[in-house]
Parts: sequence; structure tokens; C-alpha cells
Amino acid sequence: DRLAGLKHDLVAAQNAQCVKVLPTKSTAKVTVDLTGLGSTRQVIKGVKIQQLPLIMNDATTGHKLQGMSKDKLVVVDWDFKNA
Repeated sequence: DRLAGLKHDLVAAQNAQCVKVLPTKSTAKVTVDLTGLGSTRQVIKGVKIQQLPLIMNDATTGHKLQGMSKDKLVVVDWDFKNA
């Protein structure tokens, strides 16, 4: 039953652990080609950047992770059967 499945998903989402991710802020110097031909470049200093420090990944095997150092790792069991 589709409604029962949706209720199950809602309860699972409510019981899931949440991870708080705060954006990082930085500034950069950017070189921009204004013509698209590479002949006129403009340097812009002090560009403000705000981004979430996440690396999204749909699939990684345990073999691929061997030898890598990660401070934190979040593993989520995705259900692609209904996608």
C-alpha cells in the first residue's frame, strides 16, 4: 500500500540522526576572461565565497576507501528501488 509506505518513510525520517553542517566562508582572487577569447583578462580581488564543506558521492566501495584518511564519514542507506 503506497500510503503505508509513505507513513513508514516519514517515521524513518523523523527518527533519523541529523548532522549539522555549517558553511565555510573565504575570499579569493579570480581571473575572468571578459571576451571569451582569452585576450582580455580581468583580475578581481576579494571575491567572497560561501560553500558547504561536503563531498557528495553516490557510490564508493570499501576497496576504494582503503588507504584514505577521512575525519568524518556519513553513510546513508539509499533506496533506489522506487526512484
